[in-house]
Amino acid sequence: YQNRLHWTTGTLPAGCATNAVSYNVFRADTEGGTYVLIGTTPSLTYIDRNQPRPTYCYKVQAVAANGQLSGLSNAACQSDCVFFILPNIFTPNGDNINDVFRPKVSSPITRTHIQIFNRWGRKVYEGSADPYINWNGGGTAGESTTSGLTAGGLYYYLADVEFADAAQTKRTFKGWVELVR
Repeated sequence: YQNRLHWTTGTLPAGCATNAVSYNVFRADTEGGTYVLIGTTPSLTYIDRNQPRPTYCYKVQAVAANGQLSGLSNAACQSDCVFFILPNIFTPNGDNINDVFRPKVSSPITRTHIQIFNRWGRKVYEGSADPYINWNGGGTAGESTTSGLTAGGLYYYLADVEFADAAQTKRTFKGWVELVR
């Protein structure tokens, strides 16, 4: 993800000129979070590139030619459109491509409790230690192959997810995934 920021200097009182030569850009996970300097730009635009999610808050600070700093601007927060997308197939075969079952998310996750069932409704996996799941296809003895991993096939999941957004959103997701060996 990348967020493109653009700001204006606002209307200055008569007789005042802007003497900003650059702008410091600060980012935080939430509006009330700790803002960290992520870059400086001479223009009124900044692109925050290669982020794992699109939801951050930003503040800007003007820097004068003599080094004097303005106060921080008001916070501008990207809309926290919470999404949690799980793949419908993964291939835990050791090639480092789709080797684990994990979600694509828009917001940090506080907690996930996931249960995975075979086509007969038998639970083959349950976990809550990793909020991003990262299931590698391991299962219980009754569903395991000789290697201790769950056999290839179609499985169903039920995931209770708690997001680390300001509202502490909680959602339940259910669906299916094909495990290919």
